[in-house]
Amino acid sequence: MGRPLRIEFPGAFYHVVSHGNGRLWLFRDERDYKSFLKILGSGVKKYRVKAHAFVLMRNHIHLLIETPLGNLSSFMRVVLSSYGSFYNWKYSRQGSVFKSRYSSYLVQKDKYYSALIRYIYLNPVEAGIVGNIGDYQWSSLYYLLKPELLKEIPWFDAYDTLSMIGDTDELLKIVRSKRISVPQIACKLFIGDGKWVKEILNKNEYKLRDKNISGRKEIIKDYKVENNIEKIFNFLGVKREELIRNKRKPYYHAAIYLLKEMLPLTNKEIAIVMSSTEYAVTKMYGRMREYPEKYLEALRMAEKFEKMSDVKT
Repeated sequence: MGRPLRIEFPGAFYHVVSHGNGRLWLFRDERDYKSFLKILGSGVKKYRVKAHAFVLMRNHIHLLIETPLGNLSSFMRVVLSSYGSFYNWKYSRQGSVFKSRYSSYLVQKDKYYSALIRYIYLNPVEAGIVGNIGDYQWSSLYYLLKPELLKEIPWFDAYDTLSMIGDTDELLKIVRSKRISVPQIACKLFIGDGKWVKEILNKNEYKLRDKNISGRKEIIKDYKVENNIEKIFNFLGVKREELIRNKRKPYYHAAIYLLKEMLPLTNKEIAIVMSSTEYAVTKMYGRMREYPEKYLEALRMAEKFEKMSDVKT
């Protein structure tokens, strides 16, 4: 089994997700949650990591962390292995507690910090565990809304999060907002726009030459596709996040048509790019093919792009 591609550098931000091995519950009682937070805090101090957000679900964890020293792998290895040892000791078991590979997504913090914070904190609500986002105890949001409890996790510096957002009122507005799109994952490794992803990969091109990197060919393919997606939006002259939010015609229709016609993307993948649904994309593309006279402006834009484009897949 190949190694995952880990890109590390001082000051990097990551969304980290790790699941229990198989269907294993990582947390069976309150002591388990508290033990993980204690281990997480120890790792934060030892590796001088900044924890901006965390949510501990029954069978997986979400972390938003900053690594001033560029040491994500060392930090995660100690945190997961330490909790795994505790868990096996407590429940008299052997074997892996976490899946062999955790997922880590490098984050373009200036553009996607708020969207990611919202996504992470909504997990307990989306899972139907709580109805109110502030009621889930095993989330850093719970502590931020009850500052008297922050002494229980002294390693979590509320300033790190709030300095990026404003205050707790603003944080709640962000989490409750329906205008903020789900953060898009590029090349299965990044949460950021195409230009930023290209800059990161160009600086780390030597790592993609390692044939032992798992999914290497897919990463390179996705990288090319992501670049081509950005070419489409640049041609249309609108920012992707604004177009997704406002669905401004005819640019929105032209974008869907070009993504379908020019790139090797399924309707489901196009739906992810456009923060839509597979059904909506299928219906819209079908209508444009069946009733082109209703979408003349969008189709003319698409035709112009096709003629001048150097997109290659």
